Amino acid sequence: MSIFSRTFHPDEANQAFTTGRLLETGTYSYNPQDHHGPTLYYAAATLQKAAGHNSTATLDPTLLRCTPLLFAVLALVFGTLALRKITGRIGHGLLFALLLGTSPLFVFFATDFIQEMLLAAFSMMMLWAGVGYWHSAQPQTTQKIKPGTWAILFGIAAGLAFATKETAILTFAAAAIALLISSLIFKVSRPIPAPQPSTPNSKLQTPNSKLSHFILTLAGFTLTSFLLYSSFASNWQGVYNAFIAAPLSYIHRAAGSAVSQGAAAHVHPWWQYFKWLFDGNEGLFVVIVALPMGLLALLAKDSRPFVPPSYRTTFIFASIYSAALVALYSMIPYKTPWCALQILPGLVLVVTLGALLFIRILHNTYENKLQPHHHGKRIWGKIWCYMVFLAIFGSVLTCNITEVIRLNRDPDSKDIPYNYASASPQVQDLASLIIDKLASSQSRGFSYGNTDSPSKIEGVAAGRGSMTGDGIIPPRPFGALPLSQGESSTCHPKLFDITEKSDSLTVGQFDSADTSQSPATNTKLQTLNSFVAVALPPEDTWPLPFYLRSINDKVGYWTQFGELEALAGLGRKPAVVVVPAEEGHLVQPLFPHLKNTKRFEMRPRVRVRAFW
Repeated sequence: MSIFSRTFHPDEANQAFTTGRLLETGTYSYNPQDHHGPTLYYAAATLQKAAGHNSTATLDPTLLRCTPLLFAVLALVFGTLALRKITGRIGHGLLFALLLGTSPLFVFFATDFIQEMLLAAFSMMMLWAGVGYWHSAQPQTTQKIKPGTWAILFGIAAGLAFATKETAILTFAAAAIALLISSLIFKVSRPIPAPQPSTPNSKLQTPNSKLSHFILTLAGFTLTSFLLYSSFASNWQGVYNAFIAAPLSYIHRAAGSAVSQGAAAHVHPWWQYFKWLFDGNEGLFVVIVALPMGLLALLAKDSRPFVPPSYRTTFIFASIYSAALVALYSMIPYKTPWCALQILPGLVLVVTLGALLFIRILHNTYENKLQPHHHGKRIWGKIWCYMVFLAIFGSVLTCNITEVIRLNRDPDSKDIPYNYASASPQVQDLASLIIDKLASSQSRGFSYGNTDSPSKIEGVAAGRGSMTGDGIIPPRPFGALPLSQGESSTCHPKLFDITEKSDSLTVGQFDSADTSQSPATNTKLQTLNSFVAVALPPEDTWPLPFYLRSINDKVGYWTQFGELEALAGLGRKPAVVVVPAEEGHLVQPLFPHLKNTKRFEMRPRVRVRAFW
């Protein structure tokens, strides 16, 4: 087993169903209460269509996880190109890609079918375009791409980031803070240059040119985000939701007292992101190695002649940007480990530039102290610098690769800090059992009879409702608290007891004198309806619908056990019933034909019972 094939997270399964709806209907209506921006769904739907998959039932899980993996590669490519522009050497860019690409946090979420990796890729694209703009706007630049083109590319990257996830505004805010502070630093520390006569080849920026470039950036951002959020001009309500409704929702979420009941489990202290980063060793390296090296490089009196302006500028910008982004994310009570992925590239950039600055200054300082004829000492100096370089990056790579190997051995392990609110591998076992038992019931000739298909999986996918009998149950949104234990327990006598220690059993006769309960004499078994009834709180249902997508027309999803009572009252007899483990003793009185049961774990501390 590998990270690529681990059990789908409930959030991944939910995103998969949204992708399926896009494939089936061709449209996506953005709702900030249910999902994020549409770029993930459009990208995934494109891959699925290319492979011939056009419905939810035929979704390919491997292709779904190839979507974020593709953007993980793009993030590394954009980061490499940005570092090449900063340092002038492709090797430095590849070093950054190697450090980021082997980071356990990056590797784990590179195949997680959620928006975070796409947001990281577009953030790296913004860095690449921003560095390109800075270089092209310098006097006497040799770049062929004009500043206006870079400005448009930056705006498109920002638009794609915002159309991926609304929290991109935190990235924008951190970048603005870093740009403002670093500009002030260089304005104070830089001597006023003497006026230079203009030449035909000079590209000095004027206020008018800067304004025009800002307008081009804004145009690229607006066009890109409007097209995606409006589902290519077919749903303008999505634009309002993105620019008005979503920010208001996140403002409420940022206030601790406004966190919803469903999100309360994700409220963590301000230092939680440091804990998640330290677990993968990246944060430890930044604190112990990178920052002291960078500070030493900046404070060294003789460092200016050895450090190109792009090194110094980018290092200061990246340091301030990373600090600002960590602060902004830490201020929000709602925290999840995948959000730390947005912080990681900036930290790795600081690590890379800080180490390169340190080695460059160390080498040049040593060289200046040697006489021209000290060739042997000069060679030994280079050897020592390379040894320091290898010791720094070798230790990080060793830690990263060791952790990645551990992740691959058991990606579903509860000891992995990134397995946060993850589904248990037993969900796949449950789905296999359901599919097998349903197929067995159909092979015996059972049918729906005069009933309608109970499937309302689309409503469950959006968290908006379910179906009982012939009527629609009022919507129950995702995030509601689970039903209290023992609800409806007085409706029927407790005919048998299922303890938590009993994982699997066969239910025997309830009353030996009542021969009507015997499978051999109970003619009602011949009228079983071949469908599956799942009665779980919405937050405990996922990712089961994803693994049952091939039979979703034969699966009914309800949110309360009491709704099954109405189902039984109409004479419906499902082939399989799934309920919370604590309500298992209520199933057999409603559906006496179900003689077998087994317990499964959906995720930590969430157990269910399957009856067939």
